[in-house]
Amino acid sequence: MPKVTLFQDANFGGKYLTLQQAASNLKNQNFNDMTTAVLVCSGNWRLFQNADFGGMFWDVKENGGPNGDGLYPNSSSWGGKNDSISSVMPL
Repeated sequence: MPKVTLFQDANFGGKYLTLQQAASNLKNQNFNDMTTAVLVCSGNWRLFQNADFGGMFWDVKENGGPNGDGLYPNSSSWGGKNDSISSVMPL
């Protein structure tokens, strides 16, 4: 089963949200435009700039990240923009 945790602050700090299914609008989870760090526990995920899976997107993988361990400690490690994620889906 796919699983991802989004973190508010760099290096996996602050508020966090764990998901196991698609979320079309992170506003519903009070986590819209808050993601800085990402932990991909399992599967591959697509992070979208806009709600309803729109706008720019970035793919993160359980074997990706700077060390190939699914840990993305800041937005530059996944090639994205800080505090700009509004929806996510497993691939």
